[in-house]
Amino acid sequence: METEDVLLAADASVIYAGYARAFRYPDNADGVLSATEYLQAFDQGASEEAASIHEAAYVDMDASALFEELVRYYEHFGLRRNEDAELPDHLSVELEFMHFLCELEHHAMLNGQEVASARNAQRDFIDRHVKRLLQGLLQGRAGKEGSATELARSCADFIESHRQALSLAA
Repeated sequence: METEDVLLAADASVIYAGYARAFRYPDNADGVLSATEYLQAFDQGASEEAASIHEAAYVDMDASALFEELVRYYEHFGLRRNEDAELPDHLSVELEFMHFLCELEHHAMLNGQEVASARNAQRDFIDRHVKRLLQGLLQGRAGKEGSATELARSCADFIESHRQALSLAA
């Protein structure tokens, strides 16, 4: 077990958790975005210039099929959705799941267990879901500057660098 690998998994977990919080609707003044910024950037009912923060907006499949696939991912790792939770395709939920997968990898490393399944799950989930959602979100925010766009760009850059690190670790 390489110390760098342990730190990568732990750091990635913390970063994913931070991005997951940042993409939730701000319920206090501590958020990265104000409630107004969030609604203008991501709520299409509040602003014509908003880009969806839901993956279903960027796929050719039926939303129920997408939700079923996402829920299967989550349930495979023992996670269940609360009734009042965000939809399974919300960016904050997908980032929280990546946080969870990085935590699994980190704990496996610390306990001398295999990490390949956690890394494979991270790579697969990034490729099948997170990248597609962020690419769609950034296309929807094209030409629009501000904190929300910068947040999405920063998150996409992190996802790309994490995905490259996962490829090197394979």
